[in-house]
Amino acid sequence: MNFVPQEDVTEDSDFSRIMDEAEINTIGLIDLETKDWPLVCTYDSFATMLERSLRFAQRNVFSADTDLEASRLQIDNRRVDFGKFKRSYWPAFPTAAKKNLSADGVFSEIIGIIKANSSASEYRHLSEAEYQSLSHRVAPSFRQGPEREAVYALYKIYEKRKASFGEWDDLDRTSKLRKLLAKDKRLSSLLRSRITEVFVDEIQDQRLAEIELLLDLVNDIRSFAFAGDTAQCISRDSCFRFQDLQSAFYRKYERIGTLANEKDLAKLSRFTLSKNYRTHNGKTEANLYKVLKLAAKIVDALSTAFPYAIDKFSPELGEFDGPAPIVFSGFTSDIFIPRQGGNTATISEFGAEQVLIVRDEAAKDVLLERMGDTVLILTILESKGMEFQDVFLFDFFSGSSCLTAFRALANSYKTNERLDETKYPELCIELKNLYVAVTRSREMLYVIESEVIAVHPLETMWGLGSGDPIVDIVTPDDPTLQTRLDEIKQGQSQPHEWKEKGDEFFNQRMYEQATYCYKRAGNTILADLCKASIEERNGRDIISDPNCWVAAKKYYLEAARLFRGCQKEDKALNCYESIQEYQMAGDLCEELSKIPAKEKDNYTLRAANYFMSAGAVLKAIELFKKLGLHDRVIDGYRKLDNRKDLIHYLIKYKKNIDSKLFNRTSRIIALSIFSSKNAGDDLKKPAIGLLSEQEQEQLYRQFKFLDELSQLLVSQGRLADAIQLNFFEGKWKEVKSILDKIPPAASQDSEFLTTHGSQCAERVLFFELSTSLVDFLQKGNKETSSKGFVVRNLAYYPQVSKLFQDTSKFLNQIIFGKNNPGARAPSSSAPEARALANLMALKYLALSYGASSTQLPDGRLPMGNIITLCAQKLLDLHKSRTLANDDTMLLIFEAVARENGDGYNITKPSPVYDGDGFGTQHVTGDHLVSRIVQVLQRWIVEVYDRHRIYQKQEYYRLEVCRYYALQG
Repeated sequence: MNFVPQEDVTEDSDFSRIMDEAEINTIGLIDLETKDWPLVCTYDSFATMLERSLRFAQRNVFSADTDLEASRLQIDNRRVDFGKFKRSYWPAFPTAAKKNLSADGVFSEIIGIIKANSSASEYRHLSEAEYQSLSHRVAPSFRQGPEREAVYALYKIYEKRKASFGEWDDLDRTSKLRKLLAKDKRLSSLLRSRITEVFVDEIQDQRLAEIELLLDLVNDIRSFAFAGDTAQCISRDSCFRFQDLQSAFYRKYERIGTLANEKDLAKLSRFTLSKNYRTHNGKTEANLYKVLKLAAKIVDALSTAFPYAIDKFSPELGEFDGPAPIVFSGFTSDIFIPRQGGNTATISEFGAEQVLIVRDEAAKDVLLERMGDTVLILTILESKGMEFQDVFLFDFFSGSSCLTAFRALANSYKTNERLDETKYPELCIELKNLYVAVTRSREMLYVIESEVIAVHPLETMWGLGSGDPIVDIVTPDDPTLQTRLDEIKQGQSQPHEWKEKGDEFFNQRMYEQATYCYKRAGNTILADLCKASIEERNGRDIISDPNCWVAAKKYYLEAARLFRGCQKEDKALNCYESIQEYQMAGDLCEELSKIPAKEKDNYTLRAANYFMSAGAVLKAIELFKKLGLHDRVIDGYRKLDNRKDLIHYLIKYKKNIDSKLFNRTSRIIALSIFSSKNAGDDLKKPAIGLLSEQEQEQLYRQFKFLDELSQLLVSQGRLADAIQLNFFEGKWKEVKSILDKIPPAASQDSEFLTTHGSQCAERVLFFELSTSLVDFLQKGNKETSSKGFVVRNLAYYPQVSKLFQDTSKFLNQIIFGKNNPGARAPSSSAPEARALANLMALKYLALSYGASSTQLPDGRLPMGNIITLCAQKLLDLHKSRTLANDDTMLLIFEAVARENGDGYNITKPSPVYDGDGFGTQHVTGDHLVSRIVQVLQRWIVEVYDRHRIYQKQEYYRLEVCRYYALQG
C-alpha cells in the first residue's frame, strides 16, 4: 500500500524507501516527516502507525483496553489470523457445531461477511437476523437457514473465546480505528491534510471495512487508485469482489458527486489487463496456454451458474498454443511412487518445481502415510499464492461430495440450459477450489483421478465430449500411457533449486513445506530455522490461554534455542520477550554487545531495557551510565526509590544532564523526600540543595517547613518577610531574634513592619516577659528575685514599651508584694497593663501551680485581686463576645488576627489550640471567644480551688483556738 502526498511527488521522488518493522513500531502516522513521503508500506504497517497515533491522542480510551506496559510484540502475539484460528480455535470448537463445515470457509464468512459488513454509522457486526437476511448474491457460500445458523453459532463461540483470551483480529482493529477516528475530528482532519493520494496494490487481499477506513482518511475523491487480480478472488476463503468495492465507493461519495453536479464522480473507472505476464519464453507460454484456457472455462462456468459469486472479467490470454492438461483417469496414488527401473506406469522422481495438490487435510494425511517424504504435497488452500512448473492434482473429482452437482453442470453444457444455483450451492465452492488448483501451474497440469466415473463430467465439459477439447484424458489401457508418463519431466532438482522453493514457502510462513525443501537442499541451518519458527508459532497459538502458559513457554524457549543456533538472535529475543523472560533477553543482548561486528545494533541499550523490565535495575543503571543516558539512569534510581544515590548522581553529572530534566527530577526528589515522614536531614539537605532558591521557597511553603523557610528568607536578607512568616505562625522567639537584626530606621522600608510593627513589638516584649516569669516560677532565678521583672525599651515603639514596662511593674507588685525589688508600682491609670499582669499571673499559676508555689515569697500572692480582676475580664468577654478591642486576650492566648480579616490564627503553644499539630489553627472569631471563655473559666476555678486548699492548710498550722475562731 502506498501513501503519496501529491504536492511532494516529482520525477526524482524516491519510491524505494520502505519503512522496516522497527521504525513502524516506534512512530505514529501523524509523526511522519516530509522526508518519509512518499510512504511505501503494507496495510498492516499502516494500521499499526495509525493505531499508535490514536493511542497517543486518546490514551484514556486505550489504557483500559490493553496493558500499557505490553510491548508491540506482545500485542501482536494476541492477533488471530486464519492460521491461529485453524490451529488453536477450530479444534476447540464443539464437534457437533462444526459438522460438515470447514475451518477456512467459516473463518472467511466470519471475517469477510459477518464482521466486514458492519454498519457505516455504528461500526457493529451483523446480528444473526441481519446475516440470515443477506441475499445469496452478497453471501453465496452458505445457504440461508440451518447452514448460516451453524456458522453464526460458531461466530459467537469464536468471539467469546477471543474476548476471554484478550485476543483480536483484523476486523476488531479496523472497527476500533474507525470509531476513534470518527470521535477525534481534529486528528482525522489533520490526517486528511497529510495524506493526499493513495495507491493500493493487491486490493483483493483487503476486506471492505479496511478499504472504507482508507476512504475516511483522504479528502480528494480523485486521489485513489486500486490495483488487484480478480482471479485471486476466486477461492473459497476470499469474499472480495471488485463490484463491492465500486458500490462502497459510490455510497461514500454519491452526495459529493451530486453537489458537484458530476454524477460520475463517485463511480470508479475500471481498466482490465487480460494478458498473462508470468512467463517469458515461447515454450513456457505455449504450455501455459491450455492451462489458462481451462481456467477461463472454469471462470465461465462460475459466472454462468453463480453470476454474483465472482467479478466478471476477461480471461487471461496467451499467445501460443501448446499441449493440453492431461487427465489420468483410473489411477491410484501408486502412480506417484517413483519407478525403480524399466517401463512402469508411475511418475518419476518429483523435483522442487513439481507439487502434488489434494483437496483437504484428510486427503493429504492419507497420501503422506502412503508416500512419506518422496513428494511435496499441498492442500488447495495451502497452494494459494504459490506457483510450480508442474502441478499434479489428485482425486479432486473422485474425492468430491458434489459429483451430482458436477453432472448437472455437465448436463447444462449439453442442453445449453442455465444451472439452477439454488439446488447446488456447494458447487460454487468446488469450482473456486478447482480454479485455484489449476492456476498453480506455470507449464503443465496433470489431473489424476482414481474413479473413472468421476471424470465423466470433466470429459463432457472440457474433453472430447465438448467438441472443443482442452484436456487430454488418458486411461490405464490407453496405448499412449507410457509415452505420456515418459514425457513428464524428471524432478531431479539441484540443491539451490530446492533452497529457492524453500525460501518461497518460508516467506509464505509455510514452515513445514519449507523444512521439506531445505532438507532436500541439504541445508540443515535453514531447516532448523523452520523448526524454530514452528515452535514459535505453536507458542503464539496458545500463549493467550492462561491454562497453556507453561506449554507456551516451553515452545518459546525451544524456539529461542533453535534461533540462537541459526544466529537469529533478534528472533530469539522476540521469543524471550513474548514469555516475559527479560533477564534471559538482557543476558543475550549483553553478550551480543561485546561482539565488535554488532556494535551498530545497539545491544547494550536493549540489554539495559530488558534488565529494567526484569527488575535487575541496578544492572540496567550501570549500562545506562555507560551509554551516557542520564534520563534512563534517573528512571532506574526512581524505580528503586533510591533517592540517596540519585541525589549524588545529579550532583555529580549536573553539567551533563539536560537542564529541564535536572530541574524536573530535582523537584520530584525534593517533593518526595519532604512529603515523607521518615526522611532525615541526610536526605533533606542535599535534596533541597538541588533546587534554586525560588524553588526551595515554594517547596517550604507547600509543605509548611516554616523553620527552613525562615532560615532561607534570613539568608537572603529578606528579614521583614521572615518576621511576617513567624509572626502569623506564632513563633515569637524567631520574631524577636530577627527583629533585633533590623535597624529601627530600616523598619520603615517594609510594608509589613509599617502596618504590623507595633504588634510585633508587643509579641516580642510579651514573649520576653512571659519567659522571664516562667523562668522565675520554675527555677527561682536569683537575678529576677533581686531586681524584679525588667522589660527593655524599644525606642521605635514607645507606647508598646510603656505598656510592658507598666505590666512588669504590676507583676513585680503581684509576685513580690511589699518586698518589690523593682521600681514603684504604676498608677491605677494603666488598666490594660494591670489586666495583662493579672492574666499572666493567672495563666502561669493555672498551668504550673505546683511547681511555682515553692518559689513565691512567703508562699503568698494577692489571689483575691487576681481572681477578681480576671473574673471581671471573663464577664466582659462573655457579654461582648468579641476580641476587637481586647489585645490583652490575644496576647495571653497567643492568637493573631489574619491579614484578610477572616478570623484568627491560633499558634501551637496557645492553651486554646486544638488543631492537628501541624502549624497554626485557623478559627472564626466566635470559635476563639468560646474557647477563651471556656479555658479562662477553668483557670479561675482551678486557681480558686487550689487557693482555698492552700488557705486551709495554713489554718491548720495556727493555734487551735484561733483556728476554730477563724472557722466560726
